[in-house]
Amino acid sequence: MHRGPLAELLPEWERLFAADDEATPFSSAEWARAWWPHWAGGGGAFLVTVRDAGRLVGLAPLVLGRRGPFRVLAELGRPPGNYWDVLAEPAARSQAGAEVMRALSARRSEWHALLLGGVRDGSATERAVLSGGLRLRRRRPTPYPGIELPETFDEYLAALPRKRRKDLRRHLRRLEEAGLVSSEARRGTSVGRPQTVYSAVDREAREGRDYRLFADMIAGQITGARQRARSVETAREWGAYLVGRSAPPPGARSSSGPNLAVLQAALAEAGFDPRFRRRGRGRVDITLRDCPFRELLDDHRELVCALHRGLLEGMLQGSRPPMRLGAFEPLAERSAVCRLTAVPE
Repeated sequence: MHRGPLAELLPEWERLFAADDEATPFSSAEWARAWWPHWAGGGGAFLVTVRDAGRLVGLAPLVLGRRGPFRVLAELGRPPGNYWDVLAEPAARSQAGAEVMRALSARRSEWHALLLGGVRDGSATERAVLSGGLRLRRRRPTPYPGIELPETFDEYLAALPRKRRKDLRRHLRRLEEAGLVSSEARRGTSVGRPQTVYSAVDREAREGRDYRLFADMIAGQITGARQRARSVETAREWGAYLVGRSAPPPGARSSSGPNLAVLQAALAEAGFDPRFRRRGRGRVDITLRDCPFRELLDDHRELVCALHRGLLEGMLQGSRPPMRLGAFEPLAERSAVCRLTAVPE
């Protein structure tokens, strides 16, 4: 089992995906990286790994979450992905599937149900599940429609109505002006207009900025109780500032209850990826599915969580009407997900 953050496993995951000749795009590390912030739903990563002399030869990426009173394991990447499978080196495919099922059976006390809806008929994973000794309930498979696409993007554009082509080119130009995509004209062997190839720009690589060293240097200077208390107070001030910056303009109509839209916008801008759920009497359960300080957790966990809490307290206090932190559960479910309850002052 891999118990650490999802990001720690991604380099090995990418290598294994490249080695698996039966893998679909929905099993790639890039798909998992894009899928996690939007579809994990507050669940925790449950990554079953199979290793041979330390080398990753098998991986079953799952998510452990709740459905009512039940702890449920589901496929990481679905939905909206069409397929899910155990990634494995070809020579270790059958063994990897069997080892994954043994690991799941050994941890049977941690989950109540395993939902696998994207396993392909006849795959090694299906055979491992059928022979894994679990009680099974099978459903009729859902067919997914396929669309035959042209070989080039220009051929795809040519098949679209004129207005659609014009709109798509306009959007691509705007993305290129914003620095999000780049274009390149390539000439083929045949006579005609050159082919335009668009590529996504890796903004982090292009900008070349890394503030991890700076953050480590600053965090290393906050050692005493007085310094830490002052840092937490500064975090509260920043929280109130971020909420105030998102507040509606003077004279705007305000709601009678908490202005959750302003609070949610401030949390999202700070990098927390928040999800809200209203409770009775003005209480709000908030799940933070990302943490802007997660790269510092391993070395500065206590300081990070204290600053995290101070920032949240400042945001709640700066809300209109003010709220306070009723409960706070950092790093819930062995991940960077945090949970809190906001209550009226």
